[in-house]
Amino acid sequence: MNSPLEPPVMIGPKTREAYSGSTDEVVEEIMSSWPQDAWDLRAYLLSKSPFLSQESLEQMVQQAIMPDAMVTEILVANPEATQAEGFLNWLQEESGHPLPPSLLALVVASWDERTYRSSLESTMAFHHGEMTQAAHYLMDHYAADTTYEHVDSLRLVWQEVRTLAGRYAEALTYVQEGNFTAAIDVVSHLPIEHNMELPEAQERVRMLDVLDLLKTAVEDDRDESRLDSAEVAELETLAAGAYDRPANWASNILCFYYDKCRSPLTGGGGHAPMMPLPWAGLEATSITEPSLSLQPNPAAAWVAAKYVLDHDPGEAWICVRDVNGKEQLRSKIVQREEQVVFDLRALAPGAYTVVLSDEGVLSLTDKLIVQP
Repeated sequence: MNSPLEPPVMIGPKTREAYSGSTDEVVEEIMSSWPQDAWDLRAYLLSKSPFLSQESLEQMVQQAIMPDAMVTEILVANPEATQAEGFLNWLQEESGHPLPPSLLALVVASWDERTYRSSLESTMAFHHGEMTQAAHYLMDHYAADTTYEHVDSLRLVWQEVRTLAGRYAEALTYVQEGNFTAAIDVVSHLPIEHNMELPEAQERVRMLDVLDLLKTAVEDDRDESRLDSAEVAELETLAAGAYDRPANWASNILCFYYDKCRSPLTGGGGHAPMMPLPWAGLEATSITEPSLSLQPNPAAAWVAAKYVLDHDPGEAWICVRDVNGKEQLRSKIVQREEQVVFDLRALAPGAYTVVLSDEGVLSLTDKLIVQP
């Protein structure tokens, strides 16, 4: 169990279940093994633990080349993967090789152990949050400068924030300079760095369509104000019924240059679906006792955490933690009473705890249910 650990290759927000080429490598090794090689395979898999993916564990179980005791040993060594949603249900009901209750209990018990991997992910998540917050402070500083546009500096900041939003913001800085080739290159390479679900992949294709259209106009010595009727129609198609980044870019051009404006996503007029504001439905309170409330709860895309303190906060934070106590989201607080909105779209469905701590002391907590 004390095998050398290999650090994971971090490729995006879904690193937990897919690690660059390592998953393919492990699966290939499992598939090429024969029953008499069970001990060698056991040693190999333990050397990769606790970084095995859910896919690798499923392949190991389905190959049925190791006894239950060895399978359990590998599962226990990879608690993060075995905690993935649906894994135990698949193991016991769909894999064809369920574990006896006594061994399954060992797998579940391993979830209480904090591994090097979980510690590393928690540390990296904390530093990423700090870096992102610092980046936004810097953005505010640049935005306050009305005499000079810090495009190069903005791009350097966004290049350090390795998220999808950061990459699109980086592409926008190239668009501001008229360098559509560089912008297209940034968007084209998104799948290399990030695991993209279908909506994200579709958004990327649509963004490339917008950039290609604008690049064609620029190469023809035209700008956004001089698009032909076919190009305007294409932008209208890209904007119709959607409110993602390419749709917003297209609708902004249409509104500014061609007086073809539409209601915003939260606007009226019957043109766009009404979406609740983060603070909608939250009742005003006169409570002076410390309190923490979540709305909505259960939640899906976002949750508003409203708190009231009976003192001025010091070094205080509101955090969202999973069932293992690992921090998933955090926000610094500086007021006695405030509302913090968390974007939950990157969190897996399940139970979480929202924690408010001041100077390292736990002050308030509340349970949060995240739905699909």
